[in-house]
Amino acid sequence: MCHANACMRSALVLLGLIGVLAAPVPALGGAPSPLTLGLAAADAPATDLEIAGIGYVFPTPREQFRTWVLNTTGPTAIAGNLMGASWRHWVTEEPVEWGDGERAFAKRFGTGSLTTAIDETTLALASALMRQDPNYYRSPRPGFGPRLKHAVVMTFMARDPTGRMVYSPGKTFSPFAGTIPVQSTLYPEGHTVLDGVVSGFYGVLIDMGMNVAYEFVLRAPGWDGE
Repeated sequence: MCHANACMRSALVLLGLIGVLAAPVPALGGAPSPLTLGLAAADAPATDLEIAGIGYVFPTPREQFRTWVLNTTGPTAIAGNLMGASWRHWVTEEPVEWGDGERAFAKRFGTGSLTTAIDETTLALASALMRQDPNYYRSPRPGFGPRLKHAVVMTFMARDPTGRMVYSPGKTFSPFAGTIPVQSTLYPEGHTVLDGVVSGFYGVLIDMGMNVAYEFVLRAPGWDGE
């Protein structure tokens, strides 16, 4: 449980970070913010932003289902949940009421796994309903700056069946779908919705960091599907 003042400070800091990305006002030097660029992608000429990929193919329902299974129960999901449980068990001791020991670790791993399952299911359902592809695709543009901007923008964007970049409510809000109900109901008494909101913001930042890794290190598929 975080105290009210600490939670509020964390929430304000995280809101500020997201606000910097989403702010519609010009950034330093007159350049628009990354998220503003992303939201304008659907209406911008193809010469200005990545609208569609020549070889891009929208994933089939079977491929979407496979992605959901892997993101929920696959090796990467299990490894991520183990890392998260280890961090909360040995570093932050969150929630502190659970204490130490194998039972406490199992609780942290279990609630983390449930949070991941809810987040990924929410994202998969929202994307399917809106006919969007939430997978990450590398930027077609060279240079560190454009590629970093692309990674940040894709935290909140998906692709429609034509390959155009579109705003994704699922990617924006799914990090909160699991943390809020899990922490406000399964955590010890005293943990509130605010705890879940703060954790959701951290989830957004983690997604952003993973996009940077996919762009520069893990080599996600290219924008044209290569």
